[in-house]
Amino acid sequence: MQTGFALQSRLARPYGTLPHLCSAYRHRQSHLLAARSSCVAQASRDSVDEHELPENCQCTSSPPCSTPLSNNLNSAEEDTTTLFGFFTSIFKSSPHDGAIFSLAFPAVLALAADPLLQVVDTIFVGQTGPDALAALGVNSALFTFSFLVFNFLATATTPLVATALAEGDARRAGTVTIQAMLLATLLGTGLTFGLTLGADQALMLMGADPSSTPEMFSLAKDFLLIRAFAAPAVLLMTVGNGTFRGLQDMRTPLTITLATNAINFGLDTLLILGLGWGVKGAATATSVAEWVAAIAYLSLLYRRKDQLGGLDIRGAVISSSLSAAAADMAPFLQAGGAVLLRTAMLLGTKTLASATAARLGPTSIASHQVVMQLWLLSSLIIDSLAVAGQSLVAVDKGRGDIPRARQVSNRLLQLGVGGGVILAAGFWAVEPYIPGIFTQDAGVTSAAEAILPLAVAMLPINAAVYVFDGILVGASDFKWMAGAMVVAAASAVGLLVGVEPMELGLTGVWGALAVLMAGRLVTLVWRYQSPKGPLPPYILSAGEQEEDELLSSASAGDSKRSGSARVSCFVRFKEAEANVRPVKPPMQQQCDARAVTRRDKSTSSTPLTSSSDV
Repeated sequence: MQTGFALQSRLARPYGTLPHLCSAYRHRQSHLLAARSSCVAQASRDSVDEHELPENCQCTSSPPCSTPLSNNLNSAEEDTTTLFGFFTSIFKSSPHDGAIFSLAFPAVLALAADPLLQVVDTIFVGQTGPDALAALGVNSALFTFSFLVFNFLATATTPLVATALAEGDARRAGTVTIQAMLLATLLGTGLTFGLTLGADQALMLMGADPSSTPEMFSLAKDFLLIRAFAAPAVLLMTVGNGTFRGLQDMRTPLTITLATNAINFGLDTLLILGLGWGVKGAATATSVAEWVAAIAYLSLLYRRKDQLGGLDIRGAVISSSLSAAAADMAPFLQAGGAVLLRTAMLLGTKTLASATAARLGPTSIASHQVVMQLWLLSSLIIDSLAVAGQSLVAVDKGRGDIPRARQVSNRLLQLGVGGGVILAAGFWAVEPYIPGIFTQDAGVTSAAEAILPLAVAMLPINAAVYVFDGILVGASDFKWMAGAMVVAAASAVGLLVGVEPMELGLTGVWGALAVLMAGRLVTLVWRYQSPKGPLPPYILSAGEQEEDELLSSASAGDSKRSGSARVSCFVRFKEAEANVRPVKPPMQQQCDARAVTRRDKSTSSTPLTSSSDV
């Protein structure tokens, strides 16, 4: 009984329920026997003594044995060590590091296009006074929501393009790209008209009050009317970035981003400091830089048309029938719709936080803007791992290699959380100096210093959330992510609504943001560890699914089936106690003997026991 309890405690953690525990035992043992039997058979053909096989079953001439035995087992034990004890191996090398960093390093700056433009604008505009900085803060929140709510154009495009290419369907990858580009143009044009025609209403919705702060409101409107004309460019940049991610090319977006920020910096220096245009100069510089970037993306994608099935615009837009057109658009629209809902909930919550800070006064929104830049800068580093995850997980999943997708995901989580801890420590060391980088106003600096400790403490949580997002996006788990975001956002919104009545101030605003991120982390961890998720810790065969349903119905109280379920689970416990430990080196010969017996049965016309019969 004690042994069984220890075994249950050790192996049940990745699954969480007794039914999944039993299926895990059976699945693990079937993989063990299948992998070992294949190696024994290969050794027999090569006239090698089966007992001389290496412990990890490293064969070279047989495809089933081209991977070590540990990779043929289910990933439960690896998950346990990487998710629950992974801090011990964060700084150890991994075979996946090369692929991850080849995508993540260029993605750091490729992701930074719009956020870095905002940071540069904040530094320049902050030198002109608190009203201008507050006006920029209101617009930053508004445009972050207005532009990033359409981030589904990249989020959906990346895995769809990567999966199509992994399956050898370049034409489908090109069709997705063209459809996303056309949709970006239409949505961007509509957004430009909406923002310019409803400028006053949009700013008031963000908390700007023309009666109490007329100077700040006037400056905010000047910025909005200029920046709105870059909406189509921003959405085209989003699609271009997503497509290149799907192509696993991060260097091209990196080059474009460097050029974009160089243009923006030069124009900011000329227009704000040289000509004294203030917020108008910041808006003009950013808009020009974004249009240059959009044109560059379109030009470079056209040069890569051979990789995207020729980019047949006519074929992507005009189908032979309405049903064919709907079928072509369905994957993108379904993914995009779910991502749109998720993004809208996330950005809606952050926008409400900014609006709440704006209603607390110009000093509060200005300090909120300063600390939010810290979040943006830190997210750029960790989000690069999420981007790598989107591409790598999508490719592995498209090839049907779920175990490798899990291994890559676990390594990404290690690097992400480790990076979040390092960032938090670094920002904590320089915390007193951060507000002074953005403004010299004593009131804004003091308010920012009050909320910085909470913002810094949240960085490791944020890092885990960003990486989990990238993993599940790569797995195309869009619908579930949307539902989970609704739950997390609802909790944060409830707190934000009470900030003013309860006089919680800016600390209450950031407390609500902390609740948002913690809620996201809980739901994402649960999904990643769920056997019914897109990247299950183990894969159920048809027979295993039948037993899983039997055990689940017993757990739900089906008395007619509970007896069979208990017997089945008891058998799995006994088999696990007898069979799991022989994979260890001291018992390797017993493992060989079972594999030989299994092979002999197959050659004597007795069918091999399937995984559902073990």
